[in-house]
Amino acid sequence: MADQMVNQQIEESIADGSYLLTNGYYAVVRSDLPKEHSTRSVINWLKGDDGKAIIKELGLIPKG
Repeated sequence: MADQMVNQQIEESIADGSYLLTNGYYAVVRSDLPKEHSTRSVINWLKGDDGKAIIKELGLIPKG
């Protein structure tokens, strides 16, 4: 039980950016791409609940 609580605290601190040993991954979108461009759809999906669930399945921790 204590291990689970510690793991949750670590996950939360990684997600909020306060954990000292993190490595960020970035997705960059050109500002001149139309709002309906498929790239923007992928970014929005990654930031949504479904994308975050897949990120967690991969053993990573999504930010915020």
